[in-house]
Amino acid sequence: MKVSVKSIYNQGDDKSTAFIFDLRNSTNVTRKISWNERLVKHIDFMMDMHKYIYKKLYGNCDPTKFAMNDTGDGYICLFWDSSHALTCLKMAIHVKDFLDKKLPLHNKNLGLKELSLKLDYGFAIHSGGSTIKRTAFRDDDLQVSKDFIFGIVVNSVSRLESFTKTYVDYNFLVTGNYKDVFNQQAKKIKEIKSLFADGSRYYRKSLGRVDIKDGKRTPNKGHNIYALTDDFLSIFKKSYK
Repeated sequence: MKVSVKSIYNQGDDKSTAFIFDLRNSTNVTRKISWNERLVKHIDFMMDMHKYIYKKLYGNCDPTKFAMNDTGDGYICLFWDSSHALTCLKMAIHVKDFLDKKLPLHNKNLGLKELSLKLDYGFAIHSGGSTIKRTAFRDDDLQVSKDFIFGIVVNSVSRLESFTKTYVDYNFLVTGNYKDVFNQQAKKIKEIKSLFADGSRYYRKSLGRVDIKDGKRTPNKGHNIYALTDDFLSIFKKSYK
């Protein structure tokens, strides 16, 4: 098998932003429906979700400025264009809108209420450094392309997403690092530049720095965590096209 690295993208500190989302209870749901016709409905839903995400990202983003990987029950997507913090949030909201529209009916079609289960989701966003290796694998008639995403940003955003399981009322979390990069990139956009203002009603801040177990030590251990409200996301969506 021949392996060729098509492109390497290196992004320094705070030069890239990633979002990750995960479908809650997917493993338990799959176990419950694996042996009946409801599994086909779930597979159809997952395929529709995959197609939507690919179409939305490749239809709206420069393919040389983002990378994505399927995580099984979700995706991790990384952006490094000049407005990567804003682009990342915009694309994450598109995915959230799809889930908000489709998941309630899908839960109903699967009859999950009778199983005391429900498919739900969690989102997280973080800004940091990254390295992306866009690689092609070739063997006779077989060709596979894959983006390998390295860097602390991937580890941190994955760890942060797991904290959405802890919050009862909020399932969209971002780090203080992301907040700082967002404010820098949004400072000339009147409609959104004050969303993260001190005392803003559009987010909820953790009581202190939280160790999300991503190895962060300097300058301070842990991260400030911000839960974005639906109003925050709605204003951003209307204002940033």
